[in-house]
Amino acid sequence: MDVNEIERRVDRTIAGAVVVSHDIGGVKFTSMIEVMEFAKLMAVSGAAVPAHLRANPGACLGIVVQALEWRMSPFAVANKSYIANDRTAYESQLIHAIVEARAPLKGRLRFEILGEGDERRCKVSGTFVREDKPHEYTSEALGKLRDARGRNDRGQVKGSPLWDTQPEVQLFYSASRTWARLYCPDVILGIYAVDELPAEPIDVTPSKTEALAKRLEEMKAQHAERRGFDAEHVSREATKSSVIEGEANPGNAEKGEKDERGNESDVEGRQDRSDDRGDGDRDQGGSQADGGDGGEVVGEPAGFETESQEGQGESASGGATGPKGKAKR
Repeated sequence: MDVNEIERRVDRTIAGAVVVSHDIGGVKFTSMIEVMEFAKLMAVSGAAVPAHLRANPGACLGIVVQALEWRMSPFAVANKSYIANDRTAYESQLIHAIVEARAPLKGRLRFEILGEGDERRCKVSGTFVREDKPHEYTSEALGKLRDARGRNDRGQVKGSPLWDTQPEVQLFYSASRTWARLYCPDVILGIYAVDELPAEPIDVTPSKTEALAKRLEEMKAQHAERRGFDAEHVSREATKSSVIEGEANPGNAEKGEKDERGNESDVEGRQDRSDDRGDGDRDQGGSQADGGDGGEVVGEPAGFETESQEGQGESASGGATGPKGKAKR
């Protein structure tokens, strides 16, 4: 979206009415309209917000609403946000800060590192208000957590660089997130850190181009043994085509059978029908084709008349016929 267009749409009257306050992250909103206008202002803030929020008022609106839930500065939350696998994620430091600031604890979370090397674990404990017994959680071993995340092409653990540079700090962040999900999930509202989101699924559905290429390769393999013109293959395909046409159009099949008998038998059949009709009678099923007017025989070459046609012309008229009635050789 164009930044100039976003700026044009900002209602300065509404945006100017937003109250500056120390209560909720530095600003105080009285209506959703003010929140939306503030999101537009964030979208044109340039370097004040991460790249994924610039010229993106919709994403900024989500950040502002989330900040209101936590009663934190929208800009502070924005700068601890990321896009991971098409989802908004947050730094572990922000999640820990939310737990410390908003969970109903008597004091801060306590932690203890147990073990050495890759077997190090983090034990987190916290006691809620009006309770005496602390709630505890002990993490998995450091080595197991690292292996579960894998490493990138540079050999670094995926996610936060603290897994390599300050493993105990990252171990504490990881354990405190899990502790909060177990004992006060309402505080963090189901958000995730960058290294917690699952790997992005890969679409393995073949595209139309790939499917077509595969079919072409299959056809090529089927006809690999046939090279050049194959008369047997053409004859076989032609037979299949004629059978299909015959089934769909029975009349065509019958016509084909008559044509195979030859012209001579056709002419004889016409002569027999002419004798049966008698003098002066006309064939209702095609008299003109049998010599009633044209004297032309279907199936014979142009310009070729037979004796049977001449006889038909004479019998039909009882003598000499008109200019078109009598066939001459």
